[in-house]
Amino acid sequence: MRPILFEYSFITVRTSYLFWFAAVSLFMYWTRSRAVNKYGLEHNGATAAIVWTFFAAAAGALFFDFFGKAVLLFTNDPSFSGFFPAELSSSGGILFGGLAGAYKSYRDKLRWNDFADAAMIPAAAAIAIWRLGCFFDGCCRGIGLDDPPLPWFAVHYPNDHASIFRYPYPLIESAFMLGLMLFLTAAEMIFLKKRAPGHTLLAPLFILAYGAFRLLTDPIREAGLRNGGLLIFAGFVLIGALASLFTVYRSVHPDK
Repeated sequence: MRPILFEYSFITVRTSYLFWFAAVSLFMYWTRSRAVNKYGLEHNGATAAIVWTFFAAAAGALFFDFFGKAVLLFTNDPSFSGFFPAELSSSGGILFGGLAGAYKSYRDKLRWNDFADAAMIPAAAAIAIWRLGCFFDGCCRGIGLDDPPLPWFAVHYPNDHASIFRYPYPLIESAFMLGLMLFLTAAEMIFLKKRAPGHTLLAPLFILAYGAFRLLTDPIREAGLRNGGLLIFAGFVLIGALASLFTVYRSVHPDK
């Protein structure tokens, strides 16, 4: 689905561009507002960390793209495409962006744990909006549904064959991220004052929930996860889950 809002000569404005611009703008503005007003972080330092996060996320998406193309070129094995797709990757963007934001805030003595928690709710909302853009652009589309009768949620993309209907993966992830945003908001309201100093709570919850979601749902994406790609992705999720569980435990039980 690639609806075009405006096209003149070489200039094309698609619906997806508006969703993607809204997602980036919301993340940057809302994270800065939460970091400064709710978590008491210094304005310029928080802004710098957010800028680092944005550009590192873009670099991570590009790196996974180039790495995926290189793996496919040398191995001719598409089984790794679920985690290292030969296209822009949200996994790479989230990984590189998160690490860069944590590093920049830690280096600038900005209380990296507060910055991480400040960014999680806006990140969930931004991904939800971003995936709507993916749906309209026709990327991250789900795998085809072969067995009739077709379920009510099946979608057909204009550039697919007339007989092909797919899982609406971008809409599924968008709905999940909206739910995760509400869950993190509730967790923040309940546990923020109980959180131990120097620890983060929302960030590991985000990693746990999003990692589990991607591991369960990536097989219904266009490429899916198979063989080695599944093992690599599962390994990353397991490492993140163990680290996140330990972090959550230490956050609410600082004396143990």
